[in-house]
Order: sequence, then structure tokens, then C-alpha cells
Amino acid sequence: MNPDKQNLFLQRAEEDRPKLIQKVCYPKGEVVAQTSPADFQGWRMDVAHESVPYTERKWNTSGSFILDFGEHIVGHFQFSMFAEGVVDAPVRLRLIFGEVPYYSSPTAINPNVFQP
Repeated sequence: MNPDKQNLFLQRAEEDRPKLIQKVCYPKGEVVAQTSPADFQGWRMDVAHESVPYTERKWNTSGSFILDFGEHIVGHFQFSMFAEGVVDAPVRLRLIFGEVPYYSSPTAINPNVFQP
């Protein structure tokens, strides 16, 4: 390819490069998966009415929650956590990202727990 054609090709490629949209997204709130044959994929997400918000809860073994962002999001995930007191064991986290309700349901998380 001659240099003029190559430069034209590179110029057009740069002009057609899509603009990257960046924004910080926060969860709208905590939800609970409920079986519901009338709803999409047999599941409904109800607002969780917890006495302590998930951001202020102290977690121990077997704690879990589902966060609803209220929209379809793609990209980079980041979070922070802090330990209180003496930490003498590793932390195990299991993160499940679900686009539709079934992916966040108890069946999808652990098929032995619940079958609708």
C-alpha cells in the first residue's frame, strides 16, 4: 500500500472511531428475587426493606444481597471494603453479574437451593 493511501486509511479510521462514554453508576437499591410465573423468566425483583442499608451492614459468613442498577450497564466494576478488628482469615467473595432476573435468582446462584 502506498503511503498516501495508508495515510488516508488511517485518517478515516480515526474519524470513525466511536466516542467513549464514561460515567460512574451507583446502585438504585437492594432487591430480593421472588418467584413469579407471570413475570419475565418466572422471577420478579422486589425492593428489599432492610433495617440497615447494605452500605452500612457488617457482614459475616453467608451474607448476600442483590443490587439493582436500574439500567443495562457495561464496563469496569470497582468496589472497596474495609475490615474492622483483627482479620485472621482470607475473605471469599462471589460476585454474580446478571443482565436478566434469572441470573440473580437463587436457582441460578445455587441450583440445589430452590427450584420454581
